[in-house]
Amino acid sequence: MATNQKSAKLLHIQRKAIRGLLYSYVEERDLINRYRQITKQETSNIQEALMRTDKATLIKIVNKSPEITSEDVDNCFEEYRYSSRPNFQLFLLHPIDLTITSKKFLSTCDKDKGIQKLNKAITETAFSNDNLQELKIIEQTILDAETIEFSFSHQERYNYIDPETEDSASIFELKYGFLWVNVNKRFLSISVSSDSLTGALVSTVNKAFDFFSTSINITEKIVKSIFSDESMKRTSLYNPNPPEGYPEKISVSDANMGGKVKHLKNYEGYSAPSSVYQEKIDDENFTTLGVNCSKGKIYLTKQLRATQMRSWGLWRINQIMSYIQGVYQTDDVDTLFETIGIESDNDLMIFSATKEERTTILAVLKAIIKCKKQKINNYKLLEYNTESLFKSLKKHTTTLFQPYCEECNNYTELACNTCGHSEILQLKIKSQQPVVYCAFCNEQMDYKNLECLEGHKVKVGSWFEGVLFKPLSTLIELIEKLTNKYFKQIGFNTSEEYVYLHNNEVYYLNTVESKVIYNITEIDQFKTIWERTIPEDRKEKLKEILKIIKEKCSKHSNDGCRACQDEKSINCIMKPFVTFTDHKLHPHQGHEFGDVSFNLDLPGLKSAVFVGIAKSYDKKTVTVGSDLGRDMLEQFVSKCVDERTHVLGLICAANIDQGLIALLQDLARRYGKKVVMWTHDELLLAIDYSIEVYNLTVDNVKNSIEIELANMKGKGKKKAG
Repeated sequence: MATNQKSAKLLHIQRKAIRGLLYSYVEERDLINRYRQITKQETSNIQEALMRTDKATLIKIVNKSPEITSEDVDNCFEEYRYSSRPNFQLFLLHPIDLTITSKKFLSTCDKDKGIQKLNKAITETAFSNDNLQELKIIEQTILDAETIEFSFSHQERYNYIDPETEDSASIFELKYGFLWVNVNKRFLSISVSSDSLTGALVSTVNKAFDFFSTSINITEKIVKSIFSDESMKRTSLYNPNPPEGYPEKISVSDANMGGKVKHLKNYEGYSAPSSVYQEKIDDENFTTLGVNCSKGKIYLTKQLRATQMRSWGLWRINQIMSYIQGVYQTDDVDTLFETIGIESDNDLMIFSATKEERTTILAVLKAIIKCKKQKINNYKLLEYNTESLFKSLKKHTTTLFQPYCEECNNYTELACNTCGHSEILQLKIKSQQPVVYCAFCNEQMDYKNLECLEGHKVKVGSWFEGVLFKPLSTLIELIEKLTNKYFKQIGFNTSEEYVYLHNNEVYYLNTVESKVIYNITEIDQFKTIWERTIPEDRKEKLKEILKIIKEKCSKHSNDGCRACQDEKSINCIMKPFVTFTDHKLHPHQGHEFGDVSFNLDLPGLKSAVFVGIAKSYDKKTVTVGSDLGRDMLEQFVSKCVDERTHVLGLICAANIDQGLIALLQDLARRYGKKVVMWTHDELLLAIDYSIEVYNLTVDNVKNSIEIELANMKGKGKKKAG
C-alpha cells in the first residue's frame, strides 16, 4: 500500500488505534528511534510520549515502519472504524417528494455528489454548541441496494486544568461518526459520540436532500415485538404518578431477568423507558444491547468490525422500521402517534407554549385522524374533561357556552338575560373563576337563571358543562400542516374540512360547504386587484392613506354620493369598490343595505349578493370586547339573518383579533353565509388600483382626504356651536 493510501485510511481512526498498531508490530527500540527522527525529541518512555503525540505525527511514524503492511492497516481500519460503544439514533425520514425511491436517491448521490450536497448544507447550518466544530462529510459508501453511509468528522472540545499553571485550558479532539440514509425504509440513522451534534446533523440532511425528519420513539410494543424478554438483563421502570408507597423510578437487573419479568406485576402501571439485553451478533460474538425508547436509540457495549456492524445494524434497524411501516398500514393510530416523534415537530413546538398545549393539540389531531380513517364524525377524548381542555386550548379557540337542555334533549343556545341575544355567549376566566358573558352587551350570565330559546329552564352545575370550542384559523392551519406532513395519504384541506369540540368530544366535518371564509386571491372577479405588486416606497405612502380614510366624507348624502359615483376622487373607504364592482355609493347612515354591496361569483355560488361592513382604521386591535368589535358583531348578525345577503364582507383597515374572526366565521356557517375578507393588505391593493383607474397620484388622494377631514371637523364645530 502506498504511503498516502496508508495515511488516508489512518485518518479515519482514533489515535488509540494507531498507537496499538505501532505497539503490535514495531520493536520498542525501533519505535524510539523513529519517534526521535520525526519529532527531533528524546524520550525514555515511548508509551508516555506517544500518548501526547498528535495523529499526524503518529501516521508519519507508521509510514516509516515497514513492519506494518497494507493488510495490517486495512485490518486496523476495519477494526477501529467505529467507536468502542457504537450507537444508532433513529429518525423517521419524510421526503418532500413522495415519488422518490432509494434507487433514485442513490443515483443523485453518485460520484460523491452526496458528500458535496451535505458539506454545502453544513456551511448553511447554524451550530449552537461552542464545544463542537469543523463538521465535515469525508466519505460515502453504498451499503446495499437501498442504504448509503456517510462518514463524517468533527472536533470536540475538552476542558481541563493545566497542571503547571492551574489555569483553565481546552483542546479539540478529532472524532468520527457516520449516518445511514434509506429512503425506501424511511429511516435516517445517526451514530455520533456526542448527542449535541445530532440536531445539526438532522438539519444538514434535511436541507441537503429536501427531507424533514422526526425522532422515532421505540415504543414498548416495538420492544416486545422485536426483542426477546428471555434475553433481558436489566430494565428501568417509570411512573410519574406511582401508587402510594411505590417509587417513581426503579431499575431492576438480574442475570436471568428474562424469566423473572412476569414477577413484576406490582409495577404493571409503569413504563419501561430503557432496557438492556444480551445480543447475539453472529455465531461467535455476543455483546450487550441497550435500548433507549424515548431517544429512539439502540447501542452496543462491544466494539465490532465494520462488516459486523453494518450487517447487524441494518438487520436490527430494518426490523424496527418494518414494524413502523406495518403500523402505518393498520388502523392502530395510537401506536403510530407514540412512534413517529410528532411531539417534537418544529411547527408544533413554535406554535405551543407548554407541553400541556402540545399534548392536547396532538390528542385532537389523533381524534381527527381516527375519524378520517374510521369514517366517523366524532370521537371522545376520554383522557380529558372540559376544564382541562379549556386550560390547554383557550389561546387557540373561541369558547362558546351551549349547555344541555333536558326538555329539548339536546345541546342548545341560550338567550342573554340582559339583551336577549343568543348568538354569542362566551366562556372566559375572571378572577380565576369561569364566567359566561354576552359578546353583545358584555354582561355576565347568571347560571341560576338560564333559559334556552324555547323558554325551558336549563340547569348546570358548572360553566364547564356545555363548552363549544371553535378553533382559530391558526390552529386549523397547524392541524392541516401536521396532517399533511405525517399522514399525507389521509391529508387535510382547510377549504373543505372543519373541526370543532363540544365538551371533550371532537367533531369532524368533511363537506365542501364547510368553507366559509374566502381570501380575495381565491376569487377571479378580483384578479385585477390581487395580482398587483406594489413597490415598498409606494406601499408606505398608501399605508398613510389607509390610516386617515374614513367611512364617509364631508359631502355624504344621497345627492352627494350620487354625484361622487362618477367623480375621479377617493374620499371614503367605500369609493375604491366602485372601480372594480357594480357597487353604488350611498350615505353611511346605519340603516342602508350594507356599506358596500354588489354582485359576486364565488366557487359554486354564482351571482351572489355581497354586503360589506366597512370600518375605518383603528390603531387598536378589534376584539370581541371592544366597542368597534361589538358594533361589527351587531351589524354582522343583522346581515346574517337577512335572506337577501349571500356573502358578507369584512372591510376593515384595523387588525381584527383571531377570536373575533372565529366568532364571525361560526355565525356565518350557522346561517349559511360566506365571508370575504378585505383587511389592511387587501385594501391597500384596492386603493392602489383605484388611484391608477382615476389617473391620480398617492399625494393627490392623501391631500384630498386631509381636506375632507378638515371640512368634517369644521362642520362638527359649527353643529356643536
